[in-house]
Amino acid sequence: MEIAAWQAVPDPDFRLRRLPIELMATQEYFDRCGNNNVAWLERVFTEVIGHVPSAYEQEQWMARYAEVRYSRTEVLNQMSIVAGRS
Repeated sequence: MEIAAWQAVPDPDFRLRRLPIELMATQEYFDRCGNNNVAWLERVFTEVIGHVPSAYEQEQWMARYAEVRYSRTEVLNQMSIVAGRS
């Protein structure tokens, strides 16, 4: 999300809750994961869900990531919803 769009959201609490997701979705964060989908997904899963993904979880989230056309923001949004349910 661009800074101008982020600042346009009127609720500062919402913006602060979204900040980690927005940062993990950036190209810079992806690059720090070796510009690698599997490594990036494992790292964000660990951060959002709270544990290293099992092989099954990794496979399921990689399939979901592909379904959303490798949108890092979208897969992080979905992951955060799942994390909120646990």
